Amino acid sequence: MAKGKLADSNLIADATLSGGVWHADYGLAQLQTDRDYIGSPARCLDRTDLAKTRFRIAWSEPRVVDMLVLLFHTMSLSAKYRVETLDEDLATVLGDTGWLNVTPSIYDPTDLEFLAENFFSGTVTQGEIDLYPRHLWAPIEPALAFGLDVFLDDSSAGAGHLDIGGAWAVASWSPEINFERGHDLVVLGRDVVDETPSGRRIGEERPPQREQTLSYSMLTDAEARRFIDASMRARSTRTVLFAPDTDDPAALIREAFPATFSRLPGARFTYPGLHQSGFALKEILA
Repeated sequence: MAKGKLADSNLIADATLSGGVWHADYGLAQLQTDRDYIGSPARCLDRTDLAKTRFRIAWSEPRVVDMLVLLFHTMSLSAKYRVETLDEDLATVLGDTGWLNVTPSIYDPTDLEFLAENFFSGTVTQGEIDLYPRHLWAPIEPALAFGLDVFLDDSSAGAGHLDIGGAWAVASWSPEINFERGHDLVVLGRDVVDETPSGRRIGEERPPQREQTLSYSMLTDAEARRFIDASMRARSTRTVLFAPDTDDPAALIREAFPATFSRLPGARFTYPGLHQSGFALKEILA
């Protein structure tokens, strides 16, 4: 089990993006804004060509990076990705994830009915993946890098375009002691419901929204202060990312999402190593 990872700063904000072939009006610059992930994505019109679906993230100064997150993507269940970490010359590869499944296997065959549609692959079904917005959480070996090369392979899905709503390259942060067990994940209904004079309930359906509440109780002075810094930086309106366990792909689908703080992190100072903090995250839906 990996420790929960928090990110409140996106290193892509001051990067240069290049490579591939992207839509003239929906280019790679769309990855650097969080104003409208779904309505203004970066779009590649030909997902069958790996030379077109790739892109590069480059910085003028080195950055410590340990995770890439692609938000609100439209890649299929059969898609794969690869991330290379680059040195100063942007040609020397410092690290390489190799080709990995965007949607990895999460089921053991014993958990499934024989010859179910996902019996051999162990992945979620199309119906299951459509329950949630699609986000790719890609941990990489921590490195002091000048760039990342990102390769996307969705060619097996056939002709069509590929969208990425937003991209985050982060140096995620985790206290030495993980969050307390018993964290809450709730689904908030957003349907607008009315009742007719006859008693029939009618409604306008809207996508549900997830909210997650976590607490920490064994923090050092520096760790408690780091949570306060996150409050000052992200406030109540800016995007933050939190992944409870990047080693558990089933949990990532359901528990990791772009969010804003619905309850800002503070700190209760007691004794060094025993300070406390907590926060709540409300999902960004678009």
